[in-house]
Amino acid sequence: ERSLLAGGHEVVAAPEVVYPLTADLVERLELAPRVVAPADPSAARALLVRALGSGARGSGAIAGSRLVGVALAAPTAHGPLTGHSLPPGSEALVALGVSPDLRRRGIAQRLLDALASAPEARALQTVALITPAERDPVAPAPLDVRQAVAAELLARAGFRPLVLPGAIRAADAIALFAVRSGSEVPGDRVRALQQALTGR
Repeated sequence: ERSLLAGGHEVVAAPEVVYPLTADLVERLELAPRVVAPADPSAARALLVRALGSGARGSGAIAGSRLVGVALAAPTAHGPLTGHSLPPGSEALVALGVSPDLRRRGIAQRLLDALASAPEARALQTVALITPAERDPVAPAPLDVRQAVAAELLARAGFRPLVLPGAIRAADAIALFAVRSGSEVPGDRVRALQQALTGR
């Protein structure tokens, strides 16, 4: 939502971050442009509704009737990142985005923290792969800035960096690869996931 302060300056009020973001809630909101892919907000909203209705977990930033930020993690039985089978209780971070007029205000961190601090996350391992292609195609930030921001966001949310699997490293040596293991995940599952992802 927008409001006017003394002097006539327009500011954007801080949105509310909610968890869980449900398919029903998304259907009642307007998705702001350029929050997540694809570029068409209607198509992106439809994909969010489908994912949330199929077992994905999400957090959302809401301003009035608009959805202005999203973090989404989807369960996976087969690793889309490496082609390897992943242990039960694994999920992939598949989307993290904020409307352009609300960026650089810490909202992405709040969205990611909401996912990481949810009760369900205690028994889950979340895998994140951030590549140079993860950008706003309309106004992309410089690559070094994008990578530095992504690394800081993940670290603050408790993600640990992993060695890039050979296939990914060959295609994109500067991608960021990280995992977050919930507090209730036993050590053997942590090791099994790392082996599945990196072969080590």
